[in-house]
Amino acid sequence: MKHQKHAALSKPTFGQYHAHEWGILGAKCSTIEQFVNRIVTHFPQYRMGYLDASHRSGDQPLDVAHSLSHGLHLKVTDHMHYRNWEDAAELNDYDWRIKLRELQLLWINSNHFSANRQIILIDPEKEHSIIKRKERITRIDLILKTSRDARVFEVLRAHPAFDPRIPVHDLEDEGAWLPVVERLLDSTIPAISGLLLVGGRSTRMGTDKAQLSYHGQPQQKYLYALLKNHLDKVYFSVRQDQQLDGPVVRDAFAGLGPFGAILSFFQQYPDHALLSVACDLPGVDHEALAYLIKNRDPARLATAFLNPETGFADPLFTIWEPRIYQRMLQFLAMGYSCPRKVLINSDIKLLEAPNPQWLANVNTPEELKNFKLKLGHGVTD
Repeated sequence: MKHQKHAALSKPTFGQYHAHEWGILGAKCSTIEQFVNRIVTHFPQYRMGYLDASHRSGDQPLDVAHSLSHGLHLKVTDHMHYRNWEDAAELNDYDWRIKLRELQLLWINSNHFSANRQIILIDPEKEHSIIKRKERITRIDLILKTSRDARVFEVLRAHPAFDPRIPVHDLEDEGAWLPVVERLLDSTIPAISGLLLVGGRSTRMGTDKAQLSYHGQPQQKYLYALLKNHLDKVYFSVRQDQQLDGPVVRDAFAGLGPFGAILSFFQQYPDHALLSVACDLPGVDHEALAYLIKNRDPARLATAFLNPETGFADPLFTIWEPRIYQRMLQFLAMGYSCPRKVLINSDIKLLEAPNPQWLANVNTPEELKNFKLKLGHGVTD
């Protein structure tokens, strides 16, 4: 057997710079930027970025007066509504991916940079641009003609990435191509998998909380069936030494509680969004799940409920987008392992629960008794 030098980790999908990237080529840089601006205007609900290059001729050194030319490594100028970040560091492929990770998708000026998917603009005066950059063309999703009399170039028709089924529209006919772009954008939204948190030791309760019966069956069985009714894939989050029948995600980050459970899921399934539910939330029902899923905002890093008792986002019943994985690891590197702290200090969508009982957390015999009294029915071991 061949020696495996590195751990066999599941790697997220990536292009050259981002998991979801489209290069645009075949027209002037100003036309490409205007096209991107039109898309952003029509779809502001997506978190998009744009990668372009300076249009100064040739590779120019820093101006003598520039701060970075005197040995400064980073300069940040904080304006009221945006910031300018300037640095002189060389970026490799990994640096780009790390810096752009929190975007949902990236548009790229492929006059300057490659991308793993393309939208081609047909400008009769720019055929030479297509010929010059034909090696950058790998997967064409849309072709747009900048004028009605334009024709798809023969060099493009002969390209291996060309398919006669690719939509071809006039650039000015937004009603024709916007639905195509919308489908591309929708394809970037990750599917949601469920994670049922049953790996706790229930020390405060004195008995396994996952085995308590609130709905005529053990809570872990009830919640699993509930999640399966809404999601295609559902897993149990368990300790390394815990035995349980069913699909499991074993804790790869021991001693970190729910924080470690979430990281362990993303380590195995980095392209999936995650809906986490703790077994000590007996008020979660079909209505609660449907409400959370319906109000999900995939442009944010997470969608969570405001817990009225704590005044903060509740991390135990939350949808986590895969882009938050890197951020959680960064918090861990700074010495923090609290999922609530990540939510408080990240760009999330915060919901108010129509029914406060959805977030009722039952961890002790006293809390169990109070919850039972509120519901007006018995709870059995």
